[in-house]
Amino acid sequence: MSYEVRGTLHNTREEALSALVGAYVYPDIAPDRDEALEALDTPGDTADELIADWGGDLGPGETPATAIEIADHIRGYRYAILKAVGCPLFQYREDSGHTEDLEATDLASAIDEARELLRDGDWPTGGKTTYVSAAVIDPYGGAHGVEVAIHPEEPECTESEHDWQSPHDLLGGLEENPGVWGKGGGVVVTEVCRHCGAYRITDTWDQSQGPEPVETIQYREADDASTAWVRANQAPSVLRSLIEDKGHDRVLSALRDFEDDPDAWIDEDDMDIKVEGEWLRGERFADLVDRLDDDLRWPY
Repeated sequence: MSYEVRGTLHNTREEALSALVGAYVYPDIAPDRDEALEALDTPGDTADELIADWGGDLGPGETPATAIEIADHIRGYRYAILKAVGCPLFQYREDSGHTEDLEATDLASAIDEARELLRDGDWPTGGKTTYVSAAVIDPYGGAHGVEVAIHPEEPECTESEHDWQSPHDLLGGLEENPGVWGKGGGVVVTEVCRHCGAYRITDTWDQSQGPEPVETIQYREADDASTAWVRANQAPSVLRSLIEDKGHDRVLSALRDFEDDPDAWIDEDDMDIKVEGEWLRGERFADLVDRLDDDLRWPY
């Protein structure tokens, strides 16, 4: 069995119908996008016009195509028709009504392209992760939801980048899991930057954006507690630099004078200071290192 359309033989009725529609909707010489779009918008009218202009002849001895059969074929081959005339196959659509044609020729690529458009958008975060969504409209009118998380920008750091830490003495919680607190089916994790003292809070069970929990990130400025922790955290490296520059004996002599303790000691391995038999910690340690650093470097 063979089918003939415009002098060309086809093996199946489907191929013959495609050739019949193609000859009308996008002729070889000059594919017409407007004709194609109109055909897809009103397949019934297009089928009636095609029957009137071309007839439904599919070759000698074959049952002619009907307008209903042609209209159904147009609907079923929407993707192929759009592609043949170079029309956009997928569309990006936001809830606001904003739309853009996508360059992708398959659904997976269209979804990736839509995600990039969402990420490039100017979305207010309010200092916390915001989830934004859009839809990819396929050639058949089906909508495929796309969602991405827009995280707030990290605050500026005193160094080139943040170094997020979880010190138990500052953040609390369990010693083996500091800064972590249970919440619903998730946790809230707080970290602090060892350079600038800013906080990063990750909530894995945030329900502020709807009934379904999502993961969000937000930042909080340094406070007195984190600033003190940063100073104490940086003091050992300052002390080491001072000893390398001025010498251990000179720094130790100054320490003993400052504290009026002839037995004061500096542990060069751990960069700890002992005064009156007690190893110093925290802000007192940082203050003492600052005093040594300022005194021994002045007036140079």
